[in-house]
Amino acid sequence: MDRAIKEYDNKIKALAKAQFAIKRIRQLEGIRPLTATVLVATVEEAKQFKNGRQFAAWLGLVPRQRSSGG
Repeated sequence: MDRAIKEYDNKIKALAKAQFAIKRIRQLEGIRPLTATVLVATVEEAKQFKNGRQFAAWLGLVPRQRSSGG
């Protein structure tokens, strides 16, 4: 691996160990330090989403829900 890439990888790992929000996200299966760091950096306030499905739609993982539910 390139030296610069290793340095960035080490910085991301150190950040992931230091930040509480990143530690919490890393508890999810399949989430590694880089993914958790990107999520924390991208999502300013997780409370803006009513539930996990809204967050998944925001990420583009599931279609947006447009029905009234009735």
